[in-house]
Amino acid sequence: MLALLRFESAHFAPQAAAGDPLATFLPGLSGEIVVLDPGVESEYLDAGRWLEDSAEERLIADAFSSGADAVVMPYGVYRMTRTAVDTADAAATWPIASEIWVAPGEARTVLSPVAGEIVMVTERGLLIQLDGTCLFTLDGASSELVVGDRVTVGTELATLAESAAARPVSAMLIREDALVGTDSPIFSVEPAAAGRAQLVTPERVPAWSRFTHDPASILGLPQLAERDEAAEELSRREQIFASAQERYYDRPMQIERGWRHHLVDTTGRSYIDMVNNVTGLGHGHPGVADAVNRQIRILNTNSRFLYRELAEYSERLLALLPADSGLDTVLLVNSGSEAVDLALRLAQAATGRKTVVSLREAYHGWTMASDAVTTSAYDNPYALENRPDWVHVADVPNQFRGTYRGENAGAAYAADLGAISRSSRLKVARLRASSASRCSAMPVVWCYPRAIWLMLMPECALLVDSASLTRCRLALAVWDRASGALNSPVLCPTSSPSRSPWVTASRSAVSLPPRRSLTRSLRKGSSSRLPVAIR
Repeated sequence: MLALLRFESAHFAPQAAAGDPLATFLPGLSGEIVVLDPGVESEYLDAGRWLEDSAEERLIADAFSSGADAVVMPYGVYRMTRTAVDTADAAATWPIASEIWVAPGEARTVLSPVAGEIVMVTERGLLIQLDGTCLFTLDGASSELVVGDRVTVGTELATLAESAAARPVSAMLIREDALVGTDSPIFSVEPAAAGRAQLVTPERVPAWSRFTHDPASILGLPQLAERDEAAEELSRREQIFASAQERYYDRPMQIERGWRHHLVDTTGRSYIDMVNNVTGLGHGHPGVADAVNRQIRILNTNSRFLYRELAEYSERLLALLPADSGLDTVLLVNSGSEAVDLALRLAQAATGRKTVVSLREAYHGWTMASDAVTTSAYDNPYALENRPDWVHVADVPNQFRGTYRGENAGAAYAADLGAISRSSRLKVARLRASSASRCSAMPVVWCYPRAIWLMLMPECALLVDSASLTRCRLALAVWDRASGALNSPVLCPTSSPSRSPWVTASRSAVSLPPRRSLTRSLRKGSSSRLPVAIR
């Protein structure tokens, strides 16, 4: 019996194997033969298990403990178990041979799955010349055959020694010009222990997929070899996605795994995630995954129904807010765009004004209101030309690459903002700050926030909109330092439920309306009490 662990998914399309699996290679296997998935999407490698040094050995041991007679690590399946993190160099993750592990026990005979002539014999295996320019290699078993012997399918090739531990043996089909000669390509591949498959790095897979062939068909196994399909996935996406739904990179990698601060593409290459804006707790957090799984099995509905978890969640959020802040109300939304839209409405209702000053090259969302204050030419090349008349744009205070540079840049940027205020006779409903626009690592121009604070506060509301937890923390630190104690309304909408809840809170001294009066206050436009907009 052949078991394909996780390979039953639509991601794989294994070809049917003729006859009993491994019957022409390892006769006498009576138990289950398990084909493992050590790949990027393997459900057996969650919660960071793929980072363990013994990850492969643990997968193999688990299969044997479940009664397997043999375990297969297939040719050409990228192994996330070999992924290296925190390095610029990709690890060797693509095996150029099929690796078969046999359960502990007595000695076993290894048969030839091919016909040909023995051209090399070593203490750990042999090499068979097939018709044409292809060679079959056996590694991990000793043979008594000698160079020049002819073999046919079913000939006894070697013996797998008796052992109290599981024993690996590998089989490879390789072109002659990749193996023969002192300067052949095989010498550029890191040697492997006896019986183990050699692996190559993702960028070398196109070459080695031509130098080698999947031996699955001659072993009676399904063919599962993978290749980098990012280009095809990109084409698929472009056919069905709106062009406004942008992506990163001209030649994007296909990311299918996240763990903590790392992303892993389908070739097993890892990246430090310094871009993603929805994972303040890191990727794949087991506690979050377990909580979501537990709750969704019980109930998943909207907030118009009465149920305990909604109130408990909200109370726990409020308990994390600053003591004596007067913040006692939450208004739950389902996206960052909606949170920004709501914050805009709240600021305008609280101040009785409509005008907004937004920093240049800022992105705030898809809704009509959040798009109106979005100034990023990257997201919209006509962003500055099609702003409504109630939105005014100020430069981002970048002292290294901005309009003004150097130690006195902050005062110059603040003066420009003051000029906008005087020329437009602004009664500002909201000063929109995203700390450092799109660059959360940009150094803070400290005198700038204090200058504009003294200029515009407490006559306007400040909205700190941030696409990342780091930016929002930085923004709050900036405004704390600028103002000392915040006496004007500050709204911090967030676009992810996974972030630390405190970043969603208004840090204002103003009081908040009770829940039932919120809608009335918004409609009348007269309330100065601002609820917290969170998702």
